[in-house]
Amino acid sequence: MRPEIKSAQDSPARQLTVELYGRLKDQLGFVHSTRQTTATTPAQLWQELVAERLQQHKGLEAAQLAPESIRPVINDTFAAWDDTLTEGDRVAFLPPSSGG
Repeated sequence: MRPEIKSAQDSPARQLTVELYGRLKDQLGFVHSTRQTTATTPAQLWQELVAERLQQHKGLEAAQLAPESIRPVINDTFAAWDDTLTEGDRVAFLPPSSGG
C-alpha cells in the first residue's frame, strides 16, 4: 500500500538528519545529510528526496524508489510513513534486505 502524502508547504521548516542504507545510498547519491525541510512525515520527506534525485538523474526511474518496500526509521525506532517529524530528528530509510 502506497503511503498517503499530504502537503507540507504550510509547515515551518525543520532541520533533520537523513541517513540512507543499502541500495538507497547509491540510488539517491548520499549516505548522510543534514537538511532543512518542511516535511512533517517520513512519506513527505521521502517524496522530497526522490523528486530531487529524479531531477538530477534523468535515467533513474521513479519505480526504483517506490516506498512500498522501504522502512522509515525515526531516531533509531521503526516508524510509520505518517508519523510526525520534529526538529532535530534523525530519519533513516532502509531498503529490503535478504539473509543468507
